[in-house]
Amino acid sequence: MKPSSIFSFDTLQVRPRLTGPAWAALGIFVAVRLALLVRPDAFLTVADLETQYQYLTVEGKHRLAENRSPEIIIAGTSRLSALSTECLAERLGCPPESIENYSRAGNSYWRILAFLRRNPEAMKNLRLLIIDLLPFQMYQGPILSETDPLFLALAEPDEWNRIASPWNRAVAMADRVVPYVSERRRVIGWWDAFGRLSMDERQQYQAALDTVLPASQRGGNPETAASTPDEERMSAYAPGDAPSQVQQAALSELRAFLPKETRLALVWLPVRDDFVESLSKPDSGYAELRTLVKTKAPQAELIWVEHGSDWGMTQADFVDVVHFTPEGFDKVCAGMGAALAPLDQPGPIEAQSQDGSAIP
Repeated sequence: MKPSSIFSFDTLQVRPRLTGPAWAALGIFVAVRLALLVRPDAFLTVADLETQYQYLTVEGKHRLAENRSPEIIIAGTSRLSALSTECLAERLGCPPESIENYSRAGNSYWRILAFLRRNPEAMKNLRLLIIDLLPFQMYQGPILSETDPLFLALAEPDEWNRIASPWNRAVAMADRVVPYVSERRRVIGWWDAFGRLSMDERQQYQAALDTVLPASQRGGNPETAASTPDEERMSAYAPGDAPSQVQQAALSELRAFLPKETRLALVWLPVRDDFVESLSKPDSGYAELRTLVKTKAPQAELIWVEHGSDWGMTQADFVDVVHFTPEGFDKVCAGMGAALAPLDQPGPIEAQSQDGSAIP
């Protein structure tokens, strides 16, 4: 019987050859990669993941704004994303146009630091940077991870050694040599990036802001999923098991990176009573969090509102364990205005609890 051709030595001697479509695909891939060496931001403005999408909405808003050098920046989490700048401006006695709100879901110290590095003009007239605190910002967990492609793509060389995983450290280093070499995109993502190479900066960021990220790509982020159960939210926001050296170092570096005349205000906003109860447990890590914040940012102005009742808030002012209703936002605005007003005065002030006593 004649042997099957699969065992034929003639078959083994035939060299594999790429087909025409395969050569075309390879050519497009190489062309895109070479183009991205020159215009890497074209790729950055194509968001395939929730973290990238949230960051781009902030950077895009800033780069498309007429005033790119505000006096006050609110760089909070999703809790402050709906805070009215007009309301806060009225409380602080300054023009509304002097305040920009760059708060977004899952905002972290590193993301804020990366934004300021990439947009130094934002600090030109900056006199106050406001960040609201949640425990997750100091730890690795479902909201923050060192495997985040946005972090790996934008990490600075001095941050590489703080990445726990040797593999992720190597990926970050590779991205520094060839921008976004670690990225794995859908075909439509590559196509969009290639199409934006011919756009100027404003057009690129406008295209990013015009993009609506499908729910399937949001990755189950508890900050943006309205249907997330309260227990899951509390677990996601609570102190994690593994501290993030990257996030903790970013908090320390923020104060040093800002101009000397700029004040950094870290604000612990009220949370719902059931979350307060959860955080009060001995093993929650909440007490250690307060000490950690003070240690990592000793020169920041720390405002800690332990109970919502200090600002006249009730449980009806919360839509979930940490987010506010419109009525709740009015009370938050009033409370923040009163707490932040002393920061407009020259000279240092002592870190205060809401009752006026020094934070222990």
